[in-house]
Amino acid sequence: MTASILDALAADWAGEPTLHSRAQSWSWFRPAFHQALQSQAVAPSSSWVIDEESLAKAFFSWAELVELYTPYEALDGADFRHFILGLLLQKLLETQPPVLRDVPATAAAVPLTSFVLTLLQALHTNAGTAALTLDAAALAGPRWASYVENVAEDASTAPCFLDQMTGLQPAWQSRSLIEHRPAMQKALALARQRS
Repeated sequence: MTASILDALAADWAGEPTLHSRAQSWSWFRPAFHQALQSQAVAPSSSWVIDEESLAKAFFSWAELVELYTPYEALDGADFRHFILGLLLQKLLETQPPVLRDVPATAAAVPLTSFVLTLLQALHTNAGTAALTLDAAALAGPRWASYVENVAEDASTAPCFLDQMTGLQPAWQSRSLIEHRPAMQKALALARQRS
């Protein structure tokens, strides 16, 4: 099983007119996360048990960051969405105890990454931008193994790996700085030219 976009959920979420703000609400996020995990459980043995406290910790830590970076949304909305969803993936992966109880990191990476990819797809569709095109090679084989190994050691690399999975150029050297992302640098340069 590899990470992928849960197409039916992405389409369902994208239909919500206020998805962007709702996704930053715990009352929407929590059931959406449960829904995504249930849709990936192909058999009772593959059902995951969620540590609710860890999920809340990851969510609220992420929501604070979204608020901090919101001024960049007006410059490049699509790149902003990629960055904040990369941060969400980081927070889900780094939370201790893990969001998914009694699941090895290698197995937990699949549902967590699928949830983030699905939400990112829904946000893109909702905003009227092009649908994501996933890099199949980044989601399988050695590159997937490298992703799992690296984020287990340093979850702050998650945004860069998410960029790779979705065909964007990662900013490895300054991954926590939105203004250093290639697309955002172009947007900032354009904004300076206009002013």
